Amino acid sequence: MDNTKLLAFGVLIVVLHTLVNVHISREIHQWVPSLQKRLVLLLCVWFIPFLGVAIAYKTLNLDWFKQESKNSSPGQSTMGGAFLEVDAIFNPGKNI
Repeated sequence: MDNTKLLAFGVLIVVLHTLVNVHISREIHQWVPSLQKRLVLLLCVWFIPFLGVAIAYKTLNLDWFKQESKNSSPGQSTMGGAFLEVDAIFNPGKNI
């Protein structure tokens, strides 16, 4: 699976998670009478998924945020090429 599909899948998960949490938060706000219970439920709804991501990150040894060495990596040249293509779209008459 290439990075574009993985990124699109991640964005879809985040959007769906946010929509569901907003709906559940509205229901919690209308249903629970005490402020303390409401805050506990809201914290559980919003932070338990982040706890699951952290556990999966540690368990699967995912190095998403690991600092890379100063040597250039393929991702850096890809990003540079992408920025140049975007620049070419907005400035079509300029040559590099």
